[in-house]
Amino acid sequence: MAHDPNTASVICLPGNLGSLAKLAGNGANYLMPTIRIQSLPDSNYRLDATDGQVLVTVRGTDPRASADTPAALPEEGVLVPAPVWAAAYQGLKAGDTVSLAVNGKVTLSARGRTVEADPVEGRSPPPSTPC
Repeated sequence: MAHDPNTASVICLPGNLGSLAKLAGNGANYLMPTIRIQSLPDSNYRLDATDGQVLVTVRGTDPRASADTPAALPEEGVLVPAPVWAAAYQGLKAGDTVSLAVNGKVTLSARGRTVEADPVEGRSPPPSTPC
């Protein structure tokens, strides 16, 4: 099903993905320090982070979604600022979960803590594009 931009989009992510913010860097190179999040078919998600030399892609399934759940994000995905990602994952353990909601802003919630930011404007190059 297609993404509905009038509905808050929520994805449940594992709590062991905080290190993606470190890989995304600090913006010292030409890249924006972001984590790209995309919805894939069948309630799957894809996360991409790069420092311009190394690309890490994580794929997983949202355990709360079902096959008839609409896509949680726009087709092009959402770029989350790396510092916001790092703040949301600070102190989490592998068994914890993070709820990512997109409704104009990006909101990450875990263990009673919530961080919010505007998504980064722009798009990231396809992973097959050489740097």
